[in-house]
Amino acid sequence: MHAPPLNFFRPDWHYCAPVSTPRSIALPDGVRRVDDPRTGLATLQARGTGLGTVILAPGFTGSKEDFLAVIGDLSAMGWSVVAVDHRGQYESPRAMAYDLDLWADDLCRMAQGLPGPVHLVGHSLGGLIAGRAAAGFDWATLVLLNSGSGPIHPSQHDRLRLLINAVDHFSMEQIWQAKVAADAANGLPEPPADIQDFLHRRFVQTDARGMAAMARILLDGPQQDLSRSTASLLVAFGIDDPDSWSWQTQVHLAQRWRARLALIPDTAHSPAVEAPEATAALLAASFIRSDADRCVRRRRTGYAPGMRIVTPLEPDTTAI
Repeated sequence: MHAPPLNFFRPDWHYCAPVSTPRSIALPDGVRRVDDPRTGLATLQARGTGLGTVILAPGFTGSKEDFLAVIGDLSAMGWSVVAVDHRGQYESPRAMAYDLDLWADDLCRMAQGLPGPVHLVGHSLGGLIAGRAAAGFDWATLVLLNSGSGPIHPSQHDRLRLLINAVDHFSMEQIWQAKVAADAANGLPEPPADIQDFLHRRFVQTDARGMAAMARILLDGPQQDLSRSTASLLVAFGIDDPDSWSWQTQVHLAQRWRARLALIPDTAHSPAVEAPEATAALLAASFIRSDADRCVRRRRTGYAPGMRIVTPLEPDTTAI
């Protein structure tokens, strides 16, 4: 392919795919930066009070910081929490080559060293990775958050193809500057300086080969196969998310694998950023099993007001 012009982002193409932008990058009390001893991946961790562990896996162009607003709530409720940068993302080490199996294997190896039961939450492309990891570990719960099965929405395809081509011809810094210029031309407000600085650092420190591999996965769209998963399954998404996977795709995914389905109100692609309290409450409710002999420590846990829970469910109370 020919090299795209340096201003290859059209003004209305203000991002390459749905992006999670944290509203704050300040670490909540009790959250610390730790390199995972089994995988070397960069993580944010918070210690709970014995309910097990939650792994939070980000999506394309994302990072562990996407979950900063929910880590504190989940740990206060009793779970230890580990949010990760996938291999090649932001502060995690790079690899010679990238694919779903590599990223999924990282999550499974990490889980082997964590106090159980272990719950896995995959956001967006992280949900595709989580689905691939589903059979590689005895997860207690598997949550696919604004993720899907098959290719991402067609509205993203040209942008992803341009990005794949661009990384072969331009540095990550040049691509970032083209994106910033397109955002400005489109009249988008610039985030606060500390957030913009973080987004810049995250983008340019990410391995371009890993980003291109993720873009190809989003275009190729592997079908989720959860047939060998023993986890309790939840498909959850913000209803106002037109540019990742359609709500029909995610409803079908839940029906296909008999997962619980939750539509999170007043959110789009990044519920953990846009509605962190509701998202934390939903996740906590999904982690609680009817046969568990332990319970959460805070009464606030549960489905948030306005949240809609949709069948299919088994016709008995243990399925709730």
